[in-house]
Amino acid sequence: MTSASIFWRLTGLNLRHLLISPVFLVLMPLMLIWLWLTTSMPALPTLNDFFTDSVLKVAGVGAVMFAVTTFPALREVRHSHDLALPLSSALRLLSLTLASVTVTSVIMGSVAALYPLFAPVPLAGVFQPIALVGVILLSWYGPLSAVVSAVWTRSFMPLVAVGLLFPTYLLYTALALVTPADLVMEQMSRFMYLALSPLPFYPDTFETALIYLTHTLLMVLCLTLLVLAARRGARLRRVACLGVVGLSLVGLVGLQAYANDVYVDPERSPSPLPRDLAAEGCVEIGRMTYCPLPGYEPWVEHWSTELTPVVARIPDRAPLPVIWQANPTRRSDTLYTPPDGTAPVGEYWDPENPYHGMDLDSSVVAYSLGLPPYLYHLCSATGQARVVVGSWLVSRGAVHEDASTRFTAAEWFLMDYRPDLPDLSLAYLLTRLPEERVAAVIEEHWETLTSPEADLDTLTELLDLPPADELPEPDWEQAMIEPHELPYEMGEDTPLCP
Repeated sequence: MTSASIFWRLTGLNLRHLLISPVFLVLMPLMLIWLWLTTSMPALPTLNDFFTDSVLKVAGVGAVMFAVTTFPALREVRHSHDLALPLSSALRLLSLTLASVTVTSVIMGSVAALYPLFAPVPLAGVFQPIALVGVILLSWYGPLSAVVSAVWTRSFMPLVAVGLLFPTYLLYTALALVTPADLVMEQMSRFMYLALSPLPFYPDTFETALIYLTHTLLMVLCLTLLVLAARRGARLRRVACLGVVGLSLVGLVGLQAYANDVYVDPERSPSPLPRDLAAEGCVEIGRMTYCPLPGYEPWVEHWSTELTPVVARIPDRAPLPVIWQANPTRRSDTLYTPPDGTAPVGEYWDPENPYHGMDLDSSVVAYSLGLPPYLYHLCSATGQARVVVGSWLVSRGAVHEDASTRFTAAEWFLMDYRPDLPDLSLAYLLTRLPEERVAAVIEEHWETLTSPEADLDTLTELLDLPPADELPEPDWEQAMIEPHELPYEMGEDTPLCP
């Protein structure tokens, strides 16, 4: 029998022994149940959600395979050196490693496949196969680390340490106590997350997916070389392997620095890549133009459903922005510093979450009123009629079914422009007035009401209401803002919105 056939037969035996190991049969089902129970599925899942969920599952599956692989790895390095066996110790460890990563890959691939299978709708975004390959390779960290710890320590202490750290980490995340031990756990958590997910976002382009795959390959290479470097009686090989490990770690640091320099918030990045702002794939529905990211075209219907009742109350002569979807790797300058004529929207959307709709409504309304971009400014519009008009328009959103939720939406818009008590009182009253009465005044006097010089009394006079200072206070039980917080946030020296 040749060495090759012996190697593959041994790999098959190792594979079988791993699958019937009591450690595997106890820990893996428990881990899979825990991962399933902790999986969150948004109403409109994305490939970003899928990637994040898969990385979390990698940590669980990898931890179990670390425990499962440790026992046969220690048995190999402790007891087989003096036996007359047909294969060298290096080949026997390679056989065990191959069997372990095979089991890990199959389990991880099966677990990852469940997410899109049970998703309520197809995942939004552009699928990058090499990013999924990177996730599968991530799961190899567990069994490879077990072999590395076995050949270097010849002890169960690494397994004991992992066994103690795992419940400690769960306790830390559950209690979030601020103690020295918790600070240590926080730093370890950050290090682990960087090892599992070096990029600050989902790799949704070929370039970012390639960076991610390169990162995981370098990590696998480091672990493999550490196994080879531990062999006794091969000093030159050890020096060479450790030297390549050192170079690989330098490469990992450089890759991390490059990714965070180029693909993070352009306002903080010294050298952001230019983004393509061409309007490919844009869709016109009514008076609005929507430009989704590739793979997010079905979301246009949800955005349009939310905005249609709001836009219906904005006069035809008023300007409207183009809705640009963006994320840190695509059109990121639109996401962080919106160009003229655009209102940005991110890659998270839940039709059942009113705050997602209120943010989108607020961005469109702020643009039509001539206010600075919603959430992207630092100015005060206290006492200006247009912010109260805007709050009423936002309250027309599709998800608001009664006066209470409409006031919440109106208040949400006001909070970005430093409202005072008269602003809040008038906004509250407008949500209680007949819709057609308010809409008629806004339609007829749009130019007057959207001027920065128009104050609250300008609006109250047009609506035949008492002066703003004489209006009754809002129902504080329904308000998000407390009376003592007015004027809301910002400072007294905050400049007025132009």
